[in-house]
Amino acid sequence: MSNSEGPATEPDTEVGHPGIVEPVLDMDLRLLVDLMDSDEAKEAAVGVTLNVPGGIVSGNIIGREAYLDSWDALTRGSGMSGLSGFQREAERALDRAGVPKPTDFPRWIHLRDAAVMTPNQLVRFPIWRGRLADVSGWFLGVLRDDPKA
Repeated sequence: MSNSEGPATEPDTEVGHPGIVEPVLDMDLRLLVDLMDSDEAKEAAVGVTLNVPGGIVSGNIIGREAYLDSWDALTRGSGMSGLSGFQREAERALDRAGVPKPTDFPRWIHLRDAAVMTPNQLVRFPIWRGRLADVSGWFLGVLRDDPKA
């Protein structure tokens, strides 16, 4: 049995409720995110524009580790220095608590040099993170402030 949101899973008969249902993700985008995540040098990036709830986001897809390094660099030495290492520490705490990690596919997409399209302008952010399942459409290439550029 399936629905438009994604494949249904078999019910968990021991607990008496259905299993977790994951949305069907765009395979090409999944593979692109996997490719960026596997870049051990943390130098790979691909320009994309994403259609997500609430609007359009554009930037360079980077791997998870590159995103975490950028997060730490942005928060270190600023008024937010207490947040440096926050995401890595949260992950370690989940590991210590025995929370299983989803390893079958990426759940997040990370962008560097991101821009969010508003009705009047592009608002820039050094990094951006969104749920891969929320991307309803995408294309290669980034939005520019000057359409003639």
